Amino acid sequence: MKIFVVGALALMGVPCVNAQLETGFEAPDYAVGGLEGQNGWYIPVAGSIDFQVYEYGGDPHGFSSNPTGGKQFIVGQWNGDNSRAQLDHDFSAGGVWTIAYDVNNIYDGAQNAVNNIGSFSLQPSTTNQSYIDLNLFGDVNVPTTWNANVNYYDAAGVALSAAPGAEWTSLEFNKWYRRSATFDFDTHQILEVSITDLESGITTTVNPDSWYLNGGADSMLPLPTAFRFFASGNTSNVTGWDNLTVIPAPGAVTLLGLGLLGVARRRR
Repeated sequence: MKIFVVGALALMGVPCVNAQLETGFEAPDYAVGGLEGQNGWYIPVAGSIDFQVYEYGGDPHGFSSNPTGGKQFIVGQWNGDNSRAQLDHDFSAGGVWTIAYDVNNIYDGAQNAVNNIGSFSLQPSTTNQSYIDLNLFGDVNVPTTWNANVNYYDAAGVALSAAPGAEWTSLEFNKWYRRSATFDFDTHQILEVSITDLESGITTTVNPDSWYLNGGADSMLPLPTAFRFFASGNTSNVTGWDNLTVIPAPGAVTLLGLGLLGVARRRR
């Protein structure tokens, strides 16, 4: 397993190649309020709680501002049911893709800590080639930090979950991080994962050994047709997301810090 650390902010001069999808949930494309119905986002499971679009400084949870800039972001919170936001996407070309986004978890301590805090996943996750980025408490009995696990599969298709390295553990609440995953639908492998501390700009990247999508090395499962943001646990858990980017090959593996690149373009 290869691990290396780079300064993500140094990549801001690299152009974004073949951006299939890039959004910072900004106006005028997104309006403050419920996310459902905006730009194709929908609630995939009946009874789920809608995500909300907020302005930085205008949300009721007190999210810190994202160091990469922007004025708006989205938030999910359990409120009698899980919160879900899903967007259909065309992955039919197969091959290599990179998905990246900014994430920030808040735990207010008003209730006992309950896992899981939230997740990002390819969908349908149980019947198609998929992986899940999972946010969970490092210790529900001492809920002072959170871990950024990846739910993946071994070559035989057995489901596993792990933090790719120490940099994915003991993360701070109410602090923005950027996560990315590069995967290959043809070989069914997760090729690379990264995490960026958006305050320091330091990115850690791992090329995992034998991490596969759902179905394993010889997967015959169809390609996913969507992706989903998810928030769970109880009302003390709140998760924010921003700067979502979905990029097909070529060039996907080398584009770290994609959200920073998008913000740089918006500031010009």
